[in-house]
Amino acid sequence: MSCGRASSWLAFQAGGSIRGIQPHYARRAAEALERPLQLSAVPANQLIEQLQRGDLDLIIGAPGQTEDGQQRVIFSKTYHTVTLGALVRQKDAAGYARALDVKKAPVIVGAETNTPGAEYMRVYCFGASRKTVVAQADAVAALQSGAIDLYVHDAQVLQRLANPPASGVTPLDIELLRLDLVWAMPRRERALQRRLNRLIDSWRAAETQRHAPSTQSPAGTAGSSMIQSPPVRQTAI
Repeated sequence: MSCGRASSWLAFQAGGSIRGIQPHYARRAAEALERPLQLSAVPANQLIEQLQRGDLDLIIGAPGQTEDGQQRVIFSKTYHTVTLGALVRQKDAAGYARALDVKKAPVIVGAETNTPGAEYMRVYCFGASRKTVVAQADAVAALQSGAIDLYVHDAQVLQRLANPPASGVTPLDIELLRLDLVWAMPRRERALQRRLNRLIDSWRAAETQRHAPSTQSPAGTAGSSMIQSPPVRQTAI
């Protein structure tokens, strides 16, 4: 299964292998479909052309569902949702009440290269006095030292970085942006779309089951729990 992603959004490990949440899910899909996986970095303006020509089977991190895009490709269900947030020094948190406050703040903003946070910083942080690349591992130290004033990343990453609380940094209680990740494929690949959607449904069911509370009846027998899947929104980043 040949998968392409816009080259400006891909991160590479030593040795040239592609890493990140989107390649991770592509690998899971290829394993489930029992197909070898080939990941390619492709210029954004060539993705749909290569897809239609047959050079690619899927686009991971699909093009936006514009009217033109919907006429040329079909989309899977959402396989993962990324929620972007911001990390700041605790003493500065009161200055950010809305996402707009983050966008217009005349501060030094940092983000990890080739991530949705970096794209958000580039596009939306119009008030920033400076924008800089900062790895996850260096984010807290950069905030503590004043090298940056605000760090944009996935909300789950920020929660982890903020522990322990003694670090003096905190995630803002603001959702900057929600990104629903989908796959795009040629319109002729309806069968592949159905297989991927069934696979995504199975992932969601397994995840819901994992987090479903279990109850015990007074007699010690297992009680029942209801499993509810959250709604799927078929939008692309």
